[in-house]
Amino acid sequence: MSQFRPREVYKHRVRACYVPFPADPLSVFVISQKARYDLDLSDPVADLEMDLFQRNWPVEVLQLPAGSPESSLSFFNPVNCIQVYGDAWRATVGR
Repeated sequence: MSQFRPREVYKHRVRACYVPFPADPLSVFVISQKARYDLDLSDPVADLEMDLFQRNWPVEVLQLPAGSPESSLSFFNPVNCIQVYGDAWRATVGR
């Protein structure tokens, strides 16, 4: 089982997690609290991707640094996503 549990362990490092839907292939975007890439999250993010793959969920898991909602548009549109982790107000960004 994956060791990536943002609520329990990484809540001070992870701002939100989004899954664009529908998408093929499926991706998960982990938004860190830092404005730069968080090297301490790279192993847990990779472990999450491997754990999901081993459970027959071939998903690409990517970490993005914190930024404005507009900065995420290069990767995904929050309007077309399921927010699987984070504060409820962030779920409405861009709507």
